[in-house]
Amino acid sequence: AGFVARAAGAKADSDGEFYMESAMLADLFNKTQAPVSEIVDNLPGACVLAGDNRFACLFPLDYIYWTEGVAGHVNRITKRAEADYPKATKEMWLTGRASERTARELAARGWSLREKSLKLISEEVQPQPTPAAPGDKKPDAEKAAFAR
Repeated sequence: AGFVARAAGAKADSDGEFYMESAMLADLFNKTQAPVSEIVDNLPGACVLAGDNRFACLFPLDYIYWTEGVAGHVNRITKRAEADYPKATKEMWLTGRASERTARELAARGWSLREKSLKLISEEVQPQPTPAAPGDKKPDAEKAAFAR
């Protein structure tokens, strides 16, 4: 409920997309990695508690640099995980990559980093264009855009 409330309160489209993609990653993690029992409240993105005592934060991010802001978020998430789920393994899943420093800082805090791990859209599922038969009319631009 808290995750949905945060997502509903997004002020910018990019924030709304972040929450939507985070929810999609949680669903994908649930289907492919371990059953998700909850999305942990009051943390950025979708940090989930999953089967086999896993605490996994799932972020739809292309690249993370270690900055003061990132350090603050990671420290807050780490403290929460260690206080509320002390026996859980801590996993950071990214759709993209992390800088070398970010990887070192996460490891120093006990996190296992999984880069380019979850894809929001599988290459196998993307529709392939249907070749036009000789003499077929080309679709107008609007129809072509929806066909993709």
